[in-house]
Amino acid sequence: MQNESKTGKKVSVTAEKENTMRKITRSLTTTTHVYSDHPNWGLGEIVGWTGSDALDIIFENGKRCQLNYKYYHAKKGIELCYVRLSDVSQLVVFLRERSVRHLVHFTHIDNLTSIVKQGVLPRTSVKEKGIVSDDMRLDGNEEYGCFSLTYPNYLMLYQKRKKNPGQYIILMIDIEALSEIKEEGILFFPGNAARSDLRGKGGHGTTAIEAMFADKIFSKDGVSIRREEQHLESQYTTDPQAEVQVKSAIPAKYIRTIYVEDNEMKSKVKALISGADIMIEVNANMFWPEYPLWDDYEKKRKVK
Repeated sequence: MQNESKTGKKVSVTAEKENTMRKITRSLTTTTHVYSDHPNWGLGEIVGWTGSDALDIIFENGKRCQLNYKYYHAKKGIELCYVRLSDVSQLVVFLRERSVRHLVHFTHIDNLTSIVKQGVLPRTSVKEKGIVSDDMRLDGNEEYGCFSLTYPNYLMLYQKRKKNPGQYIILMIDIEALSEIKEEGILFFPGNAARSDLRGKGGHGTTAIEAMFADKIFSKDGVSIRREEQHLESQYTTDPQAEVQVKSAIPAKYIRTIYVEDNEMKSKVKALISGADIMIEVNANMFWPEYPLWDDYEKKRKVK
């Protein structure tokens, strides 16, 4: 993985754990690690102190040095600084390379208060009674929560909105949330997981993600969907009903934006999440795609 250094150079970071990569973040306070742009140093672990600002450091290249932090922090071309390390899932890296920035989850507004408190939970983990979006769960995976990538499953959302007009909201969740979840607890489906040919066949890892963006896919209703014909950008799945299923809670801290259909709903949501650091936006286009997203598929589906 690469990160921007203070001078704008790329910093190579070695993976420490299987299926994870490390992200370097600069820190204004003392930490356990330092980083320097100096070609002989790079990332290092502080293993001791020999004075108030004198650090005993072992760098990843094997070199061990005693360095004065204040002196080398200010020295041009070296600029030693404290850093924090965090794990980033390879799944997240792979998705970000496709410009995928969000998991997407739609829900009834009556569930929002619980979600802000507990996160987005699989149905079997929900303690407070709420309104279930999919009351049948033909896929049989009730212990998993359901999400889309980049854009909601508008076909299913349309059916739910017909039953409860003006009551559904769309949560845009930072894709980084997947970094908190073990890979075996995440399933990827190239289409609707309730399809007879996909039921129980969710895949793991980047190979399963790639299948969601295949050049050609047959939809639930048997329509051939080709990426080229749909004019899809890289972040959109080939089949609009492709699913990500997660076998654990998605913490509310990862919810970045809530989309609503009108200002009346915006006011309701604002009152429910008072104090939460979440943007609320009116965007009717998130509830049904604008041309050209899946436009060719829609034409074929309606003819069929």
